[in-house]
Order: sequence, then C-alpha cells, then structure tokens
Amino acid sequence: MKRNVGDLDSRIRSRLGLILILVGILGLVGLLQVSLTVNVILIIVGAISFATGSTRRCGVYSVFGIDTSENE
Repeated sequence: MKRNVGDLDSRIRSRLGLILILVGILGLVGLLQVSLTVNVILIIVGAISFATGSTRRCGVYSVFGIDTSENE
C-alpha cells in the first residue's frame, strides 16, 4: 500500500494518538474518573491514530480515494 497521509496529517495523527493513549492509561490507573470501556476505546483509537500517522498509510483513505500526500 502506498503512502496516502501527508506530513501535516501525519504529525496531527501521531500527536493525537499519543494523547489519547496517555488519557486512556491515566484512566486505567485511576487518575481519571472514566469507565474501563472508555479507557480501552481511547487506547485502541489512539494506537490506530499513532500507527497511521507513523506509517503514513491509512486504509480508510485508500477505500475513499483520499490522498493528503499528493503535493509532497
């Protein structure tokens, strides 16, 4: 699969992913009052966001024909 995530998109996804993972972990250790289900969802979504930002490949973008790396 070719890269279809641009530089700015990649940076936003990676940072947002790390923030979501951090919030999910803080909830799991009890520093935030959030349910277990929400914590797990935050960690999963954060991991997916971080992975797509790091690899610069997004399956959903491929399905819809979106390419934010065209100009690079």
